[in-house]
Amino acid sequence: MALNVCNDHFGRGNGSFPRSRPFQLVTVPSTFPPALRPIYPYGVANVTYKTRDTAYPALATALDIICNRHPNDRVLVHTVSYDLARYLRVNSNAGRLRGVAYESSYERDPAIHRYLQQPAAVLLASSLERGIDLPGDDCRAIVVCKVPYLSLGDKQVSARLHVRGGELWYAVQTIRSLVQMTGRGMRSDDDFCESYILDTQFHNNIWRRYRGLLPSWWKEAVITNVGPLR
Repeated sequence: MALNVCNDHFGRGNGSFPRSRPFQLVTVPSTFPPALRPIYPYGVANVTYKTRDTAYPALATALDIICNRHPNDRVLVHTVSYDLARYLRVNSNAGRLRGVAYESSYERDPAIHRYLQQPAAVLLASSLERGIDLPGDDCRAIVVCKVPYLSLGDKQVSARLHVRGGELWYAVQTIRSLVQMTGRGMRSDDDFCESYILDTQFHNNIWRRYRGLLPSWWKEAVITNVGPLR
């Protein structure tokens, strides 16, 4: 495994560390082959609360197409919100026929249990970007319906965004969550799992403006010439 180490100093630090204290940046490539963890950025809708009337139906159609590609697989769907999870549970064929969803944190663990007990289940999850391990047949496809921006309704998030460096901080938090989302079903170097990103915000904002913040090992799995989702 290759290992790149970069020495530098906080010469223009933000006060978190003394200016003279050295640090090391260590970059380690993934041992998971990119061909076994492809990421398909199908931008089918700009997913915001204001666009939900047009975005939600487009997401339901896209989810059905993806689940038809995976008729016998368990599929994890990151909805980011309970509202979208409820919509897809009722308004998509995948949700009606194969869907498992939850309405609160108390219902999450029982829902995960049902998902793992049901062949070809589709788990509509609003908060599973971290803290869950789905190796092998527990998850063969992941769908990211919405880029996981932190809520600007949170006063602390809004305040942090509107200070110097706030936009970069906000982008970093989003990218961390996105990378975590696509990693829930790829757990070893002989595992395999496909990921689909449906929000146009990925291409228009994250990929276009902040591509340099994405890990190299993650970017190498992105299939850029996907064409329309059919």
